[in-house]
Amino acid sequence: MKNTRYNPAWFDDLRAGERLEHLFMNKLNKSGFFNLTKVEGHFKEFDLIDTKLGITFEIKRDLKSQETENIIIEIEMPKNNPSGLKTTQAKFWIIETGTRLYWIEPNKIWHCITDNELTSRVLKGNGDYDEKVAYLIPVRLFEHYVSRVEESLLTNVN
Repeated sequence: MKNTRYNPAWFDDLRAGERLEHLFMNKLNKSGFFNLTKVEGHFKEFDLIDTKLGITFEIKRDLKSQETENIIIEIEMPKNNPSGLKTTQAKFWIIETGTRLYWIEPNKIWHCITDNELTSRVLKGNGDYDEKVAYLIPVRLFEHYVSRVEESLLTNVN
């Protein structure tokens, strides 16, 4: 059995991520066009699926981008273990920054990385015991590749 260690901050991040998934599901389900449900358990490929249309979503939260002006895109966690962008099967990635909500297709993220010759970095997040490999994409570049930009879901939420 895999030895899994968790930093207490990881659980805070998990709860915040689940809250964001819930907010996004509610927003789209209220539109009457989508019928989203959450994929339960550990599932790398995507977080939410529209059961009628088959559209899948990966929900990401990057509040630190407000300080760094970079969007973090994970590709391995731990190092040498594909995750994030390398394993996604989501049609859309939804990235919440606390000020904006970005909709982007994973292939557009790869185009952004290759078009701008970005290099990955080895990082360790606050809630992580292990290092991850990720790209730090400047928001000013990232915004050229997104499909849609909306107001943050976290605005006016208690």
